[in-house]
Amino acid sequence: MRTLLVLGCLAVTTAFVGPAFATTDAYVLIETDANRGGDVMNTNWGFGQCKGLAHMFRPDEIVVQVACTDLASLQNAVGADIPARDGVKRVTLWIIEADPR
Repeated sequence: MRTLLVLGCLAVTTAFVGPAFATTDAYVLIETDANRGGDVMNTNWGFGQCKGLAHMFRPDEIVVQVACTDLASLQNAVGADIPARDGVKRVTLWIIEADPR
């Protein structure tokens, strides 16, 4: 009986909470000013409803995986927040993936 109750509560919770976990991900190439790659790399990569995971492949190039809760937040992060960072020279959007949840 307890198992049935737990499974029922889990199903109801999943039905209501599932869509809140849907994300839109993007991969962004960031070119930095000369000798500023380390400074840009060590900044906070969280903006509004987005979080980023940065990887440096060359001294002046960083790839950031940006995950946002909606497309509008992603547009704001890629179009305004990231280019406004000190030391960022150019931002190139590679790919956008939407989680179908």
